[in-house]
Amino acid sequence: LSKVFTFNSPLTSGYWEGFQLLTTFGDFNASAGKAIGVRFRNTAATGKFLSFDNVRLESFSSISPTTTFSKSWAATPDRPWVGADFWANRLQDWEINGGRLQPRFGLSTKPLRTVHRLTTSVREEPGNFNLSVRTGLVATETWTAGALTGLFIGAGASHDYRGAALMHHKGGRDGGIFLGVKNNGAAVIQDNRLLTLTQLALGSTPASLPASFRIEVTATWQGATRNYLLSLNVRDGTSDAIVSQTSSTGDPYTILGNIGLFSHPASGTTRFWFQDFTGSGTKLENRPERSFGPVISTQYTLSRSVMKLTAQLAPVVVTGAPPVALELDTGSGWQTVATDTLDPDAYTAEFRVPNWNYTVAVPFRVGFAEGGITTYRTGVIQADPANKPEIVVAGLTCMLHCAADTANDGFNGIDDAAGGAVSWTRDRINFPHEDITRNLPLQQPDLYAFTGDQVYEGGSPTAQDSSTDENRRLDYLYKWYLWCWTWRDLIDDRPSLAIPDDHDVFQGNLWGEGGKATTTQENGGYTKPPEFVRMVERTQTSHLPDPYDSTPVQQGIGVYYTSWVYGRVGLAIFEDRKFKNGYADEGFGAIAATDPASDTTRFNRSDLQLLGTRQEAFLDAFAADWAGQDMKGAISQSPLASANTHVGTGYSRVYFDMDANGWPQNKRDKAVGLLRKSYSPHINGDQHVSVLLQHGVTANRDAVYSFCVPSIANAFSRTWDPADTTTGTTTVVSGYTGSYQDGFGNRIHILAAANPAHYYGKTTYYGSPLLHDRAPGYGIIRFNKKDRTTTFECWPLYVDPTNSSTGTQYAGWPVTIRQTENDGRTPSGYLPVIDTGTFQNPVVRVYDQSTNELVYGYRVSGNRFRAPVYATGHLYRTEVVPSDGAAVLSTSNLPSAAMPAHSIMLFEGSGRYLIRGQVYRLRWDSPSATTLSINQGVGSLSSRTLSGVGFIDTPPT
Repeated sequence: LSKVFTFNSPLTSGYWEGFQLLTTFGDFNASAGKAIGVRFRNTAATGKFLSFDNVRLESFSSISPTTTFSKSWAATPDRPWVGADFWANRLQDWEINGGRLQPRFGLSTKPLRTVHRLTTSVREEPGNFNLSVRTGLVATETWTAGALTGLFIGAGASHDYRGAALMHHKGGRDGGIFLGVKNNGAAVIQDNRLLTLTQLALGSTPASLPASFRIEVTATWQGATRNYLLSLNVRDGTSDAIVSQTSSTGDPYTILGNIGLFSHPASGTTRFWFQDFTGSGTKLENRPERSFGPVISTQYTLSRSVMKLTAQLAPVVVTGAPPVALELDTGSGWQTVATDTLDPDAYTAEFRVPNWNYTVAVPFRVGFAEGGITTYRTGVIQADPANKPEIVVAGLTCMLHCAADTANDGFNGIDDAAGGAVSWTRDRINFPHEDITRNLPLQQPDLYAFTGDQVYEGGSPTAQDSSTDENRRLDYLYKWYLWCWTWRDLIDDRPSLAIPDDHDVFQGNLWGEGGKATTTQENGGYTKPPEFVRMVERTQTSHLPDPYDSTPVQQGIGVYYTSWVYGRVGLAIFEDRKFKNGYADEGFGAIAATDPASDTTRFNRSDLQLLGTRQEAFLDAFAADWAGQDMKGAISQSPLASANTHVGTGYSRVYFDMDANGWPQNKRDKAVGLLRKSYSPHINGDQHVSVLLQHGVTANRDAVYSFCVPSIANAFSRTWDPADTTTGTTTVVSGYTGSYQDGFGNRIHILAAANPAHYYGKTTYYGSPLLHDRAPGYGIIRFNKKDRTTTFECWPLYVDPTNSSTGTQYAGWPVTIRQTENDGRTPSGYLPVIDTGTFQNPVVRVYDQSTNELVYGYRVSGNRFRAPVYATGHLYRTEVVPSDGAAVLSTSNLPSAAMPAHSIMLFEGSGRYLIRGQVYRLRWDSPSATTLSINQGVGSLSSRTLSGVGFIDTPPT
């Protein structure tokens, strides 16, 4: 037995359209007890072909109860935020004014302004609903031909409700149905599933135009035809009499998705106000858990017994608002531990709680009272994982909310005139980035590190709006809130850091030059006002541990470089953009990155800065301070090298990148050398191509490792393919690992690179190729404190790390290194052995006495250490801290000596007796040995030996 159901053809050739078939079990009574299959066939003329995607078979057991909602803004104070039940496109385009919702501006360049209702969804099962809203012209406005106001349904039916909530400005796949009133008062139903609104039905024109309207939409299920009847009544806003009406039928799919309100100025400046938005019916479902605000998200860190938390709020009315409260669950109820006044620009509240009990996890909530109702955002301050053997850091960067359009590869967002229609599906709308937020938590990271470009000023999802200072501020918040919406459920319960990069402060590139003001970014400095920069940094960094030196730079712009100690791993967070010089006004002459003969030695000037002297002093102090730390790492925005060869649209071949931190070369070498002093691998991002490399200063591989993590989503691809000197894609996969010099002459040794499948003319065959073929993903960095190793992992977005059938890491990963491999120099000699006896894991600092310069700091694993040094004929001073808080034991005038001849100078156990079930430590000192091993099943000791010294803990059997 077969049952045939007919679908309408798509609207146009090459166009995808969604359909939903609703039927009853009675249609299949003759097949009771049998499996149901679905088959598609095309009944069109020969040569026509239909593709099918995202086919689902679902059943519903009963008719749902009637759901209602009602929203009137009559008692809402004037403000730009429309409320927790809604998402407005854009934030700066709407306001509450005089008890009404209305656009702030009417611009022909900003059509189809929308407000989506988040907390009411349309069910997939059969049912009916009706919607109603009062609307009219904003005072002083006049009707423009083509202007529209009304309701929409069916937006983003196949997407997550958050991604669907971006629908505005343009039509396209799943763009919804618009039902409203025209400038002549006629009821009109418009299809927004193509680039421009297409009329489906038009009512009669009333004899006179009412001053205001009530628009009423009813969707009625037609069981016999398996369609919906959409009825539109336009009523006089005063008398409630119908002045125009029309109707249209549609497939059930057309009414799925988001519902909301729209104001369309057409070619003029017409604006419409809204009041009394209501809905009811069995097809609707209230979803209060989807509300957004007023407390939107939280970010926190815990370091050295100080907990800092920043709460991000929506643009509520600040004047006269009560303080924002941080409450903790003490086990006997909620207790307020801190309050803060809301910042009027960033809408943040910041809390600093010293003497934190870091040994236990503590639930928290942040509350804000508005209109007599307090709403909360909850989370958990996790216990410091000090005793956890491995600390897992998730490295993330560059999150673009819209995939690049195939016709115009680049940062072209929803409102880009060259972009064509917008597919309001996962094909084009990356937000809310469901692949990564589903798969990354399976790695169980201890902390999240976002290294920059959390916000893109252009094309993510809309172009930059700096038309006024206020619009710029709200435009940033509109885009920042999307980042908060994506990550809030994860970072409410895990510590995180976010450091702003160039796009976050609305610049294409940033050479901060100490905070100076500039009108040309290549000259160095900030192009946007300092108030804006401070606001951005407040939203992203105010929860970080206290800065090392909080002195502001020029224009009163703050700093946030700091150290974060968590889980006995120390992280140096530094700012590689803020202090470095620009180049265009430095007299370098013409700069041609595409010319392999360009002389880049001219950039190696001693008077130019990269990190700046203040941050250099910070990194030196960081290398000396090991309190509460067994291992260290460093985090900043971008690599300290130019490790890309093909960039952007068309993959232009380039030989150096002025945006990279590879110049001035002498300051790059100093930065790398400072990280080497603390054995800190450098975690960074920004480059849109993931590369794992080891730096060299005077020789290949003599310095720290650098892991540039992949972008979450990008539209400006880069590659590392030094063998290919041509522009464009290639089908040849050339070797790209090994030792190289970047375009500035810096030594780099490449261990792995995740070049895009798109560059090689291939596809991942997963999801949207506009996203997944550009090598998006995330990095995982595992600090194993027991073995003193660091493992670097590079994961595609779509891979479930717990299910190997879904894929693997990018080629070349994982890579595991020993902590001490972050200093690859060959020692010129060694200092006398340091043995601290019963004191385990002391800190050792080695200084060159001739300069009093710190050579390195290191926490010894065990109690015996032969310290390597790297300058012949110098005397050295060591400082030994047997345990945290103990007195420093200093020894001076230590000469270096060659490694002693091969012998077994020490081999001993931790006691005379072995007790079953208890750990027994074996330690040894065997200088100049090429291989070391112990029999009885213990095996090789090479990975546990440093300068001939090592130990192993073994449970006796």
